[in-house]
Amino acid sequence: MSRPKPRAHGEPVIISADGSAVGLQRSLNDVRLTENRLQDLVHRHPEILPIAEIEPAFTHPISVCRELRTQHGPIDNLLITPEGNLIVVEAKLWRNPEARRKVVAQALDYASCLFELDYEGLERAVLDARAGEGDAAKSLYEIFASLDEAPGESQFVDAINLNLRRGRALILVVGDGIRTETERLVDLFQSHGTAHFTFALVELALYSLDETGRLLICPRTLAKTEIIGRTTIELEGLSGKTRPLSKAIGTIAPPSSSTRAPSITAEQFFESVAKIDPRAPEEIEKLQEEFEKLGVFEEYATRLMFKWDSPLDKTYNIGSIRPDGRVPTRAVNWFAPTDLSHTYIEELAAAWGMQVNRNHLRDWFVAGPDGKTVTLAAILGKLELWPAVLERFQNRIRERAEKSRSG
Repeated sequence: MSRPKPRAHGEPVIISADGSAVGLQRSLNDVRLTENRLQDLVHRHPEILPIAEIEPAFTHPISVCRELRTQHGPIDNLLITPEGNLIVVEAKLWRNPEARRKVVAQALDYASCLFELDYEGLERAVLDARAGEGDAAKSLYEIFASLDEAPGESQFVDAINLNLRRGRALILVVGDGIRTETERLVDLFQSHGTAHFTFALVELALYSLDETGRLLICPRTLAKTEIIGRTTIELEGLSGKTRPLSKAIGTIAPPSSSTRAPSITAEQFFESVAKIDPRAPEEIEKLQEEFEKLGVFEEYATRLMFKWDSPLDKTYNIGSIRPDGRVPTRAVNWFAPTDLSHTYIEELAAAWGMQVNRNHLRDWFVAGPDGKTVTLAAILGKLELWPAVLERFQNRIRERAEKSRSG
């Protein structure tokens, strides 16, 4: 058996203006901290959860309710984003011995019950839970309708129904201190997976600032899975019973054609571009494979971004693809020498049969006939030309870096 990995986190220290230093006291064994209090912290302050680190597309989550009832027990916290993404939270204090083995199975069991619902069933359960807290919301969408980023109601309903049907959610086990043996349980999913969710263990390290009850909360993502596959997850040995999650979910829609979707964020991106053109996911995957050979790495957030660590000690965004099909290329001008970035933009536009919009020095970009950002639909069949243009740009950057070092 391998030794557990040492924690890389120290404890916070406050240094005052006079130079005195005070180490903060961990609230791990504070008897005043209950699981109800932990749930309440998550409900009132969802920003304490490092959700964007785990699934970048899950932006601005809203706490919709606590203690959402299911057939197998209540879900501690349910959060939903304006885009209809679901976040299930199971809160546990790790001084409770029963939590250490059963908590993962419990979270999956409750989530499987959630996936049996449709939008109307979820709405009823949420409104019931909120009524218990004294809230008088008349619909689930009402909770989101006043937000600036709120989608239309039909779009919101469709997104939630799709996520429920596919069993797609972010499931978080949140504790005041994750035990090593529980952290290792994440390995279970990598070998048994098929449900369609991302699972993560999150530690909320709580520190007392003073006797008034003020807290410093340090969130840490200790372990996470990539998107879990679609066979069955055997819970035997965790909860004492075996329950294939796929039976609880029912019929699941076929997965995205993408084989490179390590997260729900990535999968949703590929679903979006497939709506623009069914050929898009395959062409983008081929582009990713060629970019990897050139040392390019990718980041998923509101878009798929391609980045390269240049020898000039900067990271360049060499282009991106948005879910709505736009392909921005202007960001390369922000850090690269503009004479070289302009040549890159001009060569890329020529390869794609497009034009260059020359707004100002650091805002050159590949544009369509209308002068606006080129679209994916306009360059499908030509994405394969991008790596060769990029490689020439990289070689020029390397030459510039070598001259800078030798000069």
